[in-house]
Amino acid sequence: MMNMSEKYKGMIPTIVNGVLFQAGWWVCMLASTPVILLFVAFYFGLHIKLNWLTQKQWVNVARITVLGWALDSILSFSGLLNFANGQQVLPIWLLSVWAMFAVTVFLSLKFLNKHLLLAAGLGLVGAGLSYFGGDKIRDDIAIGLTEWPVWQGALIIGVIWSVFLPFIYYYLRFQKVEPFVSKTGEYNNV
Repeated sequence: MMNMSEKYKGMIPTIVNGVLFQAGWWVCMLASTPVILLFVAFYFGLHIKLNWLTQKQWVNVARITVLGWALDSILSFSGLLNFANGQQVLPIWLLSVWAMFAVTVFLSLKFLNKHLLLAAGLGLVGAGLSYFGGDKIRDDIAIGLTEWPVWQGALIIGVIWSVFLPFIYYYLRFQKVEPFVSKTGEYNNV
């Protein structure tokens, strides 16, 4: 029989990842670029050192980061995300959020794989609030079209995310990435 410490040992990466991602989001909202890069180096260094992800998962972390950056680029070109001085290239702090978020897909958010409706709801509310918070905290980003209130832009982004987040899990199943697909290639309801 498994004792309590063994039972909960597997939760350590999930909890640490979730806490570090939240801390990283705040660092990206409040700190300067050098501090952000230092934190992101620590975040990734810890995850690599502790070997919490497989090589195939790391490849997909990079893919999710690129997909996310592409999504935010589309939002920027559409006018839903507006950056200081009209820049169209997304800032380093936003790339950092995306890179850290991509890791959470495999650790603290992996439970969403078997709850795609919940993933859609979390995308709607969580992402909408995250972008809304970014708009209120950072001086170099504004969401929504010029004549719209911020909350409407956040709602539209949330609706987009309600499709995007479940799509990530479908994509990982298609790519046969563990833990979402077992080593034998069968769907794994993690």
